[in-house]
Amino acid sequence: MDMGLTRRQQAILHILSQREAGAATRELITELQKIFDAVARVTVIRDMDILLKLGLVKRIGKGRGVRYQERIANSSLRLIHPDIYFSVDDAERQLLHARYHPSALSAFSQAFTREEYMQINTLNALYAKRIAALPSGIIRKEMERFTTEFSWKSSRIEGNTYSILDTERLLKEREEAEGHPHKEAQMILNHKAALESICAHPNDYSSVSLRTVEQLHALIVKDMGVQKGLRSAPVGILGTRYRPMGIRSQLQEAFEQTLEHINAEPWAPAKSLIAFLMIAYIQPFEDGNKRTARLLGNALLIAGHCCPLSFRSINEKEYKKAVILFYEQHNIRYFKQLFIEQFVYAVEHYFVK
Repeated sequence: MDMGLTRRQQAILHILSQREAGAATRELITELQKIFDAVARVTVIRDMDILLKLGLVKRIGKGRGVRYQERIANSSLRLIHPDIYFSVDDAERQLLHARYHPSALSAFSQAFTREEYMQINTLNALYAKRIAALPSGIIRKEMERFTTEFSWKSSRIEGNTYSILDTERLLKEREEAEGHPHKEAQMILNHKAALESICAHPNDYSSVSLRTVEQLHALIVKDMGVQKGLRSAPVGILGTRYRPMGIRSQLQEAFEQTLEHINAEPWAPAKSLIAFLMIAYIQPFEDGNKRTARLLGNALLIAGHCCPLSFRSINEKEYKKAVILFYEQHNIRYFKQLFIEQFVYAVEHYFVK
């Protein structure tokens, strides 16, 4: 649960996040009763006291005119409860912007709190210390394990049905699994090739260019019948009414603005977060956009001497929900939560003696 909050308290924050003018206690009770069987006024008042003490909400007005608003400096970090949000069909959800909007980039302003910054840097210092002490042979074997698990999970997110054992056999012995289309094997092999290219040339991602990302995309879609370079036709995304822009010149401009933001950001994890979400949001390519985003995000971490993410323990459905929340609401909170969880997992599970 977020910050140890109860499901009801998270629901309250979700309701407030959808109401710019805030809500009175009676309005909160009405909305909560649509989610829970019965909610007493005294219970809601007690919840509001807790949320006020935690600094998550603020009280405005006096007497019977008191209303509550979510207290947050960056609206992209407001709490939107995924279970509640996705209980509404995509045809009925209210989108912040139904098409690409440049304001999406502002979502990444001060995305990480001071505590999160310190947590990630502390973990990464541990990772760096271990890497420095490990023999090259162990590092090579661990990188092989990381490559297998990343290639498997990133492909699984895209619907690939290979098991982790099938993936290991494919990457080690070039043996394709029976009963699976060749395209699935190619997707996994392309992940390995792209990751090997990144590790061989990490300095290419110290400052990222459009050409560099296009070359990365070409590796991830090799021999899969996908057009190379920026797309020239509109694309749709399953599970959301959000539609990326369709005009190629505008697409290139948005892409280059995103790369400028990435290059201007000094901290590798923040660079990575922008890449993971904005490449998926812009959808610059005909196919392979989220795969390219995950590879670019990891390239930026590796170039910044940070631990890369395998996404090994992530739930594919929750990953997709977090990305769609960004598409539809420019909200990065849930994805950032998953990012930090995966960073913790990666430091704890890779390059360990």
